[in-house]
Amino acid sequence: MFESKAQAAKACMLTAILVMISTNSVAEVYKWRNARGVVQYSDRPPLAGFTKATRSEIVNALQTKDVCILPANNTSANNTSANSSLANFFGRSTFRGNNTKLIAPARTSLPAKTRPTFLTANRPVTVAFATPKASIKASSAPALAVPSKNPISTPATANASPLTAATPKPNPFNTTPKPTLAQAAPIEVAQLAPVTPIVPESSLAANIVQVALMPAVDTSKNIAQAIGYSQLRVQPTTELPQANGDGAFRVVCQPSHMSNDDPLVYPNQPGAAHHHTFFGNTSTNAKSDLMHMDIAGNSTCTGGNMNHSAYWFPSMIDTANNQPVKPDSAIFYYKSWDVPNALVTQPPKGLRMIAGNSKSTSAETSNGRYSCVTPSTGNGTPWSQTIPNCSVGTFLLMQISFPQCWDGINLDSPNHKDHMAEANPALPTANKCPASHPVGIPQIAESVSFNVVTANQTKNWRLASDNYALSTPGGYSLHADWVNGWDETIMSGWIKNCLNKGFDCHAHLLGDGRMFF
Repeated sequence: MFESKAQAAKACMLTAILVMISTNSVAEVYKWRNARGVVQYSDRPPLAGFTKATRSEIVNALQTKDVCILPANNTSANNTSANSSLANFFGRSTFRGNNTKLIAPARTSLPAKTRPTFLTANRPVTVAFATPKASIKASSAPALAVPSKNPISTPATANASPLTAATPKPNPFNTTPKPTLAQAAPIEVAQLAPVTPIVPESSLAANIVQVALMPAVDTSKNIAQAIGYSQLRVQPTTELPQANGDGAFRVVCQPSHMSNDDPLVYPNQPGAAHHHTFFGNTSTNAKSDLMHMDIAGNSTCTGGNMNHSAYWFPSMIDTANNQPVKPDSAIFYYKSWDVPNALVTQPPKGLRMIAGNSKSTSAETSNGRYSCVTPSTGNGTPWSQTIPNCSVGTFLLMQISFPQCWDGINLDSPNHKDHMAEANPALPTANKCPASHPVGIPQIAESVSFNVVTANQTKNWRLASDNYALSTPGGYSLHADWVNGWDETIMSGWIKNCLNKGFDCHAHLLGDGRMFF
């Protein structure tokens, strides 16, 4: 072996360098045995008795310590320097005494501005951050008026039995790229100061929640959480949509769950709201990430996970027993309505809004309506802004619609309404949207049905948000919340193939040769 630790370290470094050299290099390493029979390595051959060491022999020698075992009886400063140089060269190991030990090298922290990035092969990547946008101030705009005409009609296919066989996810289809709606990226958060949570009465029995004059709710009677669909429920069809000039698309959803959460009005405050019934996305709760609903939870809507949108309403409460009434189903309409078919554009991911007035106590400020409908004929009683007393065998139909003109910038607003506006056929703009809200999207209208199975059943029904005396009929406070959680490719497709073309796709057609169930 080497006569000194310094010599051994230098030889180790030399050998390591030669090992690291490309196989195309002309460098050579020789090995021989000295007079004591110890194997020696060098880049210069002795006078005689040597062979050329192969690369594998050198690597094996390094691994078996034939080269880099250093004598423990020499601790000179030069030896330490040589050993340190060798360790620095490898960057991963150091050699001590008679043993070879792997030691993780110390990490060198560089200042943030000079730290290199190794994401690409060429040069470091510089990450730029956008300057945070200021909070949006609340607007004093008056409440939006109710449209004079009814955007909702119950399609003949709404009650059709859905197919039961699961279908493999089809290949993606080609769609026209959606237009750029605004130069600036949509602003996700724009809220008023935190809303004071609702404080329930404490003198009531366990599980009974009541606030002010709102009906008491027995939360132990909430419906069971639905599992929903986790797969895409779409398959080919030869059925074609009807070209009737009225661009329309619909989707049927079952109730998902009930709770006192409201991720729009009371984000991150579980149990702070009046009682709600949820449809669509099964994961909706106070802590939901509203920007990514499209990848959260399952869906209780036909089509399965093509639609993870969240829809919720104030629950219908039977005041006779404080029980939340389970809806039979709901149908959600997406129509061109007052925006010309060709000018309807796709809502942005994460858009959210509220329709109606949760604080309404009279017909003058109410946006919702009700009717008793006979299933066999589809005929209903005249629309009412309060809950009517429906006959046995009919179903109570509850409806409300959203504005369809977006400001093109904000995904939300402090009151969850001001970033949206009504379209108006009298406006001079091409898409009939006001200049302040220039982007036309589908009008969303929501229709929920409740089966009536006993006489005078609906006479005791009130909305969970009806905060006024029992002497006034219930139902004035109807409102609804919507958060966009659609698969963007599928939504783009049915807007193009149904709404833009003026086709009626009913409640089961995508308009591209496929149907959903």
